[in-house]
Amino acid sequence: MPNPERLHRWLHGLHRLEDGLLTGLLLGSLLLALLQIVLRSFFDTGLVWIGPLLRILMVWLGLWAGMIAARHGRHITMDALSPYLPAAWKIRLRRLTDAFSFGVCLLLAWFSGQMVSMSYQYADTGPLGWPLWALQWILPLAFSVMALRYLVHAILGWEAPTGPEWEQPELSRGAQRGGR
Repeated sequence: MPNPERLHRWLHGLHRLEDGLLTGLLLGSLLLALLQIVLRSFFDTGLVWIGPLLRILMVWLGLWAGMIAARHGRHITMDALSPYLPAAWKIRLRRLTDAFSFGVCLLLAWFSGQMVSMSYQYADTGPLGWPLWALQWILPLAFSVMALRYLVHAILGWEAPTGPEWEQPELSRGAQRGGR
């Protein structure tokens, strides 16, 4: 039987890594865009590869943010029924929509994996001559992670904890007992 404390520490480390990578992607994108603006505004020049690279980084940012949103159970949802349903049915509806999201993400992971494989086979290139498959691997990875997270939500039927309760469990427990 796995040690719950060890699992919690491992997941906490993984979540910090995900958050750090998202921050790095965002900062890198901002710095590249700022560099391009400065080069064009003050030096009447620019780097040809920054535009295509920024477009790829925006895809990475969106998918990485989607993984984090799925972790917290805060991905995009259209929910017209739950305000009118009793609590027991809300939970069932959430499990059903999580199962559906799992299936969609699994299909997207499969087909994007096929696309990356074809890019590899045809030796497609992207900005700076980099192999395009190396820039596209985020697609099957992100959709696989989201599928796994939705599967866990669908099976266990739990809402992903968010905020300080998840990131710092000892603080929330102390606050519940009157705090320190």
